[in-house]
Amino acid sequence: MLKVVYFFNWICIGILALFVLLMLLDPHKSGGDAATRGMGTAVLYLGLAALVVLLGLNLLPWQWSKYTAFALVMAPLIFFAATFSWAAFQRANKVRIEAAKPLFDDPALGRPARMIEDGETKAFQKSLPSLPREVVHSKELLWFAIQEASSGGYRADEKLQCLRMLLDAGAPLDSLLVQSNTSVLSAAANTGNAAVLRLLFERGAGPNVPDPYFNRPYIFDAIISHIAPLASVQAFLEFGADPNATALFDDEDGPIPPLLRAAQFDRWDICAALIEKGARPDFTTPNGKSCAFYMAQAADSIRKYGSPESQAAFARLESLLGVAH
Repeated sequence: MLKVVYFFNWICIGILALFVLLMLLDPHKSGGDAATRGMGTAVLYLGLAALVVLLGLNLLPWQWSKYTAFALVMAPLIFFAATFSWAAFQRANKVRIEAAKPLFDDPALGRPARMIEDGETKAFQKSLPSLPREVVHSKELLWFAIQEASSGGYRADEKLQCLRMLLDAGAPLDSLLVQSNTSVLSAAANTGNAAVLRLLFERGAGPNVPDPYFNRPYIFDAIISHIAPLASVQAFLEFGADPNATALFDDEDGPIPPLLRAAQFDRWDICAALIEKGARPDFTTPNGKSCAFYMAQAADSIRKYGSPESQAAFARLESLLGVAH
């Protein structure tokens, strides 16, 4: 054990000596500006002092001196490790405390909501028949289930199954559909969760319902979503979304259709899907912007640096528009 400590000490002394040497050779060791002037010199003196102490302790013929040097080396390492572990523990504890908070003030809603959040399909299915009618028909629980299923990520398929089971059990989707201040499509369209969108469309949600705050159809949100933008837009179109609906994003451009919105974000596969479903390829804004305009801007970059998928989507769009390669 003493030999291990002895050699470990020499390794640390060598590293410290190299550090001190580099500090001595550094022309800016005094500090680079007024705020740091003098700090480099202080660090150099501290390093020299530590080097002398460790060297002296390791050269002394007694065992205790070598163990003392080892303890001096390990003390800051243990301190930093303990500090890091304590910070990690505090973060984890905050997460546990947050997770332990009830999702609803009403425990009757909180229990099934927790099963939905955790994607516990078997437990949720087993508990459904015994849930009070007012729980199954709670708009708050249904809204929570839609948000959880739309978010994707952890156990996304299981959360979707829970939402489907809740709807099959009689959850009041119709009541949410008639509310004018919100829409059941908002979360799924924003994330681009095509599976949830299809389920909601199958159960009666309208693909052309506008966002109550921005007064535009949710297909525009699906275009710039992140989970599955193409599949989400295709779901909208399959269930009857208007491919030529317009929305205002820029006063200079004026109202634009989904095709131009997709072109603005280089979603060439979505542009092709929209045209195939009836989008007007020649739509032009008052200031002269069209799908072809955005394609011309991106063409050189796509051909040089685009992925094989983006190049294939771009070529397909060029073919649909009759643009020469």
